[in-house]
Amino acid sequence: MVKNTIAPNKSAGFTLLEMLIALTLISIVSTLAIPRMSRSVFFGSLKSSARTLTGFIADTKQQAIRKRTDYTLIFDLEHDIISRKSSTELENSDSKKGKQFQLPEGVTIQDILLIPGEKHSLGGTGLHFNTKGYSEEAYIHLLDDDGDIITIVVSPFLGVSDIFDSYVEPATL
Repeated sequence: MVKNTIAPNKSAGFTLLEMLIALTLISIVSTLAIPRMSRSVFFGSLKSSARTLTGFIADTKQQAIRKRTDYTLIFDLEHDIISRKSSTELENSDSKKGKQFQLPEGVTIQDILLIPGEKHSLGGTGLHFNTKGYSEEAYIHLLDDDGDIITIVVSPFLGVSDIFDSYVEPATL
């Protein structure tokens, strides 16, 4: 015979003290976790932009090889728009804009360093890919509103070769 172990006049539930302790622990944990989560959400858009740009660079390299034509990635540094045009689209100014994307709000292109060449931080510049998929060496620096920076290094033969969570130039490697 199994006996009922619950006392007949004792109610099953939580006491006020147990509820207050649980709420206090939840508030302490959320106080510590929310700033980290909000930072990762905002920094996430910078990383997402870097991944999108990396894919766009790799796709441009593959288009140049597959279609056996020169392509240029055009960086509009004033409006944070990156577009891709073939050599024939560049020659024909009336042609469609080609494939493009805009960086999300809060993420900007700080500057682009083309090797050999100079640093571009205003206006626009282009990264050229020949029919074999080779390009100039480039350092693309993305910046978000919090001051976080990501550097995308484009290798002449490999395409994107490195991504850094800091500002990197050839002399600092």
